[in-house]
Amino acid sequence: MFWLRTAVQLAFGAIFIMSIVGFVVMNQSVDSLGQSISDISLAAELRNGISGLRKYSMQLFNIPRGLVDPVWTETERRNMFYEAKNLSAFNEHLYLRMQHLTPELNELYTTPVVDMEEMAEPGTVTISSQTLWQAMNSLLSHAFLMLEVPLDQIGETEPHTFVRSQNACSFAF
Repeated sequence: MFWLRTAVQLAFGAIFIMSIVGFVVMNQSVDSLGQSISDISLAAELRNGISGLRKYSMQLFNIPRGLVDPVWTETERRNMFYEAKNLSAFNEHLYLRMQHLTPELNELYTTPVVDMEEMAEPGTVTISSQTLWQAMNSLLSHAFLMLEVPLDQIGETEPHTFVRSQNACSFAF
């Protein structure tokens, strides 16, 4: 009877230890999955934000041409400002988590694979490959600078407008 009781106690002890290990592993898996979902969501927000910047820059482009009511000028500038601020925060969060990202997303932050087109002077476009961090910061700086450009100077050959429209269309993660 002693050996049977000892065997049952050892079995329960082993099951108890296995339960604790399983619980810890599941918690780590859930935390990892939650962080992965957050990273994927932030990457999607980057793409959506870039589309938003393009939309707001096109609205500002169309106001002096009479296609959009000028009453929307301040609203569109404010929307562009907040979109750029949000994008900056998303980009910084992903960059700081770079070591923990999926290999595909990590590669975007470490390898210059994003082609950026910029207008060097009217009629001359330069293309450079940049990392996602550099490309996003370039887009954001042009967005903030475009907020300072008078409406009548926003044109297809204005450098900040060009960067917005050309690269926002072709950004592919």
